[in-house]
Amino acid sequence: MIGAIRNPSSFLMLFPLFLLCSCDQGQPTQPLEPEPAFEIWDAVHGGGNEHFFWLPPMVSPAPTFSGVFDPLADPTVEVSKWVVVEDVGSWMSTGVGFALGTGLEVNAPEEWYGAEWYVFDDPVEDDDLFRVSVTASGQELGYADLLIVDKVTGRLKKTLGDQYILMSEDNGKKFLKIRFRIEEGAVSGITIDATALTGNNLRIDPGMGSHSAETPVTLDLPTGTYNLVSGNGAVTFSVSEAGRVDYASGLDLVLEGRGTRHLTVLGHEITIDARVLSGSGFLISSIGSAPLDQITSFRLLPTRPLPSGYQLSVVNGAVVFSVSETGEIDYASGLDPILTGRGTQQLTLLGHEITIDATALGAGNFTIASVGSAPATGVTAFRLLPSQPLPSGFTFLFDGSEFVFSVSAFGGLDYDASLDSKLLGRGTSFLTVLGT
Repeated sequence: MIGAIRNPSSFLMLFPLFLLCSCDQGQPTQPLEPEPAFEIWDAVHGGGNEHFFWLPPMVSPAPTFSGVFDPLADPTVEVSKWVVVEDVGSWMSTGVGFALGTGLEVNAPEEWYGAEWYVFDDPVEDDDLFRVSVTASGQELGYADLLIVDKVTGRLKKTLGDQYILMSEDNGKKFLKIRFRIEEGAVSGITIDATALTGNNLRIDPGMGSHSAETPVTLDLPTGTYNLVSGNGAVTFSVSEAGRVDYASGLDLVLEGRGTRHLTVLGHEITIDARVLSGSGFLISSIGSAPLDQITSFRLLPTRPLPSGYQLSVVNGAVVFSVSETGEIDYASGLDPILTGRGTQQLTLLGHEITIDATALGAGNFTIASVGSAPATGVTAFRLLPSQPLPSGFTFLFDGSEFVFSVSAFGGLDYDASLDSKLLGRGTSFLTVLGT
């Protein structure tokens, strides 16, 4: 559940509902078992991030600070609950969270971030323990553990610590004011989240290496301009002296995070329909593969103009297509008979219809390697993409013998001159096999 900011009244509940507990054990990243350690972690408590501060009513008294407030940190707040299963405890998300625009506000004049958590919108029991944590650019900045003391009478129960939080009330509904301060320097590096892209790897040039695209990565990027590369697609972004991301307005559909330390890479959704082709699957080089019998969507970065682009191959046949900054597909005009979708975000592959007459071979089946098999007693049509010139191409197999034929961009067949006595059809789309 994503919370929403409401207008709280000026009244505070007169009885303490939460007990805020602290100890100086540092920052645990894994749950303790079977009992949690009640903690608060920030610049003042637990030796936490020196530029992150919990503010009243989360703590009392108010902390002192001297850093510069960062109104562009773009944090998120998550509420977790301590749950014990088979004597093993762990923090589990409650589904309650806040982000800018969805319940979290930034008050730049007063230099705080805040949200209102309506605690009893979900079932809550006495002794329930919650953790409110703050994250920015994939980095945990601080957290506070809160214990429900008595949701009905306000009677306190003995536990660790001695700080209490007063709930506020809005039209009879109790809520907790979550307040905190983030200063410049709290978040280190630039976090790049490319998990939306299709493909497992990304590269940051110059000199920042290759990284998995399956999880966000935080990098110490000096001021400068960088290229983010995935497959044959790439985008350019810059990092300012203040450590903020920027990029051209033309990439607004591809990237998010301008002015922050968190770059989200969305890519363009490109749909591939290769269902009429012969074979079992296709491959987009350095991106991924998919079966031919379904329409598949990929999220790809823009490429340079043709002849650069993504290579899509089925067995030994291949075509190249490009993706513009606005997500439009393009390909060479010579491929117009076998591709459709120029200027759109869906590429449909028709291939060339290649017909093979192997009836002279007699009984049995022949095979086009990795494409399919058919009875030699009949005439069979295949739909194939153009191949590289000989000696590359498609391999024909029958009864222990084999030969290679190629398919041109225009659908014309070719084969080695030594096969002229056994094959007919060079330059056409009809191959007659007289022998092997």
